[in-house]
Amino acid sequence: MPTNKNAYIRYKCLDKLLSDRHHYYDRKALTEKVNDMLYELGYKPVGKWLYSGKWQAETL
Repeated sequence: MPTNKNAYIRYKCLDKLLSDRHHYYDRKALTEKVNDMLYELGYKPVGKWLYSGKWQAETL
């Protein structure tokens, strides 16, 4: 469960992108798309460091 509203919004954006089976997104493309979605919603964009640690932990 997200600890704040910004995390919840990011998770919803990621879920929307990852559930699209017709597109393949790498880490950089996901970050760019999520930042675009956050900007459209009026939220502050995130940096690439936010996802790098979590993605590395999942690949081990």
